[in-house]
Amino acid sequence: MGKVRDGAPSQWDCVVFTTIARFKNKKKAVEHLATEHNESISTKGVESILRKIDGWIGEDAFTEGRKGSLELTVRGKRFLRFANKIVATYEEERMPTSQRSLPKIVCLPHHVYITSLLECHLREQDPNHEDQITVEELGHSDRSDDGFEDEALFPLTLGHHAIAIGGKGTTDKEDLQSDLLYTARLEVMVPSSYEPNQMSITELVTNHRALLAPETARSRKLLERRIAEKKIDAPPKEQRIAAETYEITMSVQRTSDDHRQFGAKSRRVVVAASDVALLYKPGYRFGGSGTDHSRRIPLHHDGEQLKLGVYATTVNPRPKHIRPLVDLLREICSKHPDLSGT
Repeated sequence: MGKVRDGAPSQWDCVVFTTIARFKNKKKAVEHLATEHNESISTKGVESILRKIDGWIGEDAFTEGRKGSLELTVRGKRFLRFANKIVATYEEERMPTSQRSLPKIVCLPHHVYITSLLECHLREQDPNHEDQITVEELGHSDRSDDGFEDEALFPLTLGHHAIAIGGKGTTDKEDLQSDLLYTARLEVMVPSSYEPNQMSITELVTNHRALLAPETARSRKLLERRIAEKKIDAPPKEQRIAAETYEITMSVQRTSDDHRQFGAKSRRVVVAASDVALLYKPGYRFGGSGTDHSRRIPLHHDGEQLKLGVYATTVNPRPKHIRPLVDLLREICSKHPDLSGT
């Protein structure tokens, strides 16, 4: 006889949980459920659902705070994101087909460069030039593998959106299908007077102070992993890192000003993926004043560049009406090799 699996929280369990998280009080949650959902449930019933969820996630989702208010634990906050998606997915599934939303693409902020081209192409093909997709930008914190899994890849399996653009995640999933759109490379923004056409990791960590993404970002993980794997003798991070931020605009501004002021004597550089920095290069949307004092070159170790794959991921098998969207994304990216830094 096979192993008996525990029962996952139901859609109703998730409704109850999100209501408790909202009101932070069992009695108020019971009253709201009766009014808004026309469901009669007792305080004991609410407590039973919470015990079920605690058992399923393996720890308490709430702690009792001052005056009896219920506060989410760290694990509880993570389950709340899951519960909200479950509730939203069920609500959308109950809608008549005519009222369902357009296919949604979720991506990180810098991927809007390609999704905006996709939007324009689709609107051009429509007789009334109406929107054919929606695009949702994920927060900066979702650039980490865990964040992207939680906010982009996992919701795909629930039908919360149609396509996720970014990494493939940390594990292969049979229920997801990923197509490579392009490969970005890590680049260094250096003074225009810097002569070499590439920079080694050893030189980066030894001679420069970098503005770069936080340690949870894919690009930063790649850099730190390569430093460890190749046993590069790197000084302490506080000596080689000027700032850790997802705000590429701020990094480019600070560094270009430094390059303009100090020229070849400047030790400040920006390390970013080629697609992240693309719009801030000369000739692009935000590559304006000051960019003539700086340029970007690839980062390498022993001639090998540091690269990251960017994928369009959908559920597997891929729905028929989504296939043309992925094909168009691949076509758009193939026409823009600058995403890869070439």
